[in-house]
Amino acid sequence: KRIVLLLGLVITLAAPSLGGAQTTVILVRHAEKEDAPPTDPPLAIEGRNRATRLAEYLSTANVTTVYSTPFARSLQTAAPVVEAAKAKLVETQVTGNYATSMAQRIKTDNVGQTVVVVGHSNTTPQVVKALTGVDVPAIPETDYGNLYIVTIAADGKTSLFTVSAPLAS
Repeated sequence: KRIVLLLGLVITLAAPSLGGAQTTVILVRHAEKEDAPPTDPPLAIEGRNRATRLAEYLSTANVTTVYSTPFARSLQTAAPVVEAAKAKLVETQVTGNYATSMAQRIKTDNVGQTVVVVGHSNTTPQVVKALTGVDVPAIPETDYGNLYIVTIAADGKTSLFTVSAPLAS
């Protein structure tokens, strides 16, 4: 419950004081995956548990859309959030300009909304940078617990908050 309150506080503090449509983007790396098959592994039991807790964590965020890469581990991380929030799921292909096109899509299609982007250790920091211009550290292969919360004010100004979410088993 404290974690949900913390998320609400972060989103509230990030709200622009003069009104206008604020867009909130919550970026997360997919949860823990199995080792096989190597090309598209599903979530491990720990990952399925983490995905369920992520949905609980975001229960008060009013998520409208969840973007996910088409890989099993990302879709399985996104599924509980989509179900709990009754949000729209949008599968996005990872292309050479993925981060830039994702940022532009969110800024165009999701103004004033709260969206979640489920990505990977390499794509999540790239999308954060495309949205904010801020470099975030690389995500280690064993790290599944950080949320990056980007707010975009009506005037385009962005804020970035990193929350270490204790969603582990």
